[in-house]
Amino acid sequence: MQIRYNTAKPFPKIAITLLLTAIVAVGLYFAAQIPAEQSGKLFVSLGEFVCKYDVALITAIVAINIIELVDYFVFAKRDEVINANFELMQNHIGMLSFFKQYFAPLFTHGPYIFATEERKSALLRKAVNLIVGLLKFAIWLVVAAVVVVRALNPQFADFVGSADPDYLYTLLVLSALVNCNVFVYALYRVLPFYNVRTYEIVHRYSDGSTRTTEEHHTNFVAMILLSAVIYLFLTVFYPSALANKIVRNIETNKFCRFVDNSDYNESILGFYREK
Repeated sequence: MQIRYNTAKPFPKIAITLLLTAIVAVGLYFAAQIPAEQSGKLFVSLGEFVCKYDVALITAIVAINIIELVDYFVFAKRDEVINANFELMQNHIGMLSFFKQYFAPLFTHGPYIFATEERKSALLRKAVNLIVGLLKFAIWLVVAAVVVVRALNPQFADFVGSADPDYLYTLLVLSALVNCNVFVYALYRVLPFYNVRTYEIVHRYSDGSTRTTEEHHTNFVAMILLSAVIYLFLTVFYPSALANKIVRNIETNKFCRFVDNSDYNESILGFYREK
């Protein structure tokens, strides 16, 4: 038996990101061309739907976020190993690579599995991440359409302003929840850096008396802000997050075919071997 080597090159994520962005941009442009009366009726129908089934929709969104969050926690260490080797083999070394490494499940571009032994988990991870990603993208797209058309079409903006405010409010709540698990996971990852410092301040007065007080300073606000920045980036630019999931599925399929045709245990170290 002969050991098979491979010189696979990672599928460029930028290509998927640009394609999704172009599709979204074209779709939103044509949505803005719809007459205000027709788009207004669509908005009312959408608003009535989300207000009527708000609890069910929130429950569904939270549920898919929990499913994805469980994937983050269960496979966090594996994704860290995959990302570390994947980035190193592409000679990506720097602060950005370190950042992506620390929050690996959110930014990993490599396959969902590292070696042959994990082959059985590939299908489950691919399905979970792609299905959840597409569901989130659908919700994101609806909210983006309302926001963009409202900005580009003054008549539609007036219609939205005169409609029941609960319609827009409920949509914004749903959009805020779409990626809530990202904020939770990012905050979890930075919690080990939580720190409290206590300072003693001595107040001296003109009569010679003194008074000592204590002040406490923590970095919790900075941790919240960092988690919020990651959350906002992956929410506002959700096509980039979806592109990441699609690329990981592509890379997993390529690696699985390589594994299935090999007589030995393989890893991504052999799959992405340099020429």
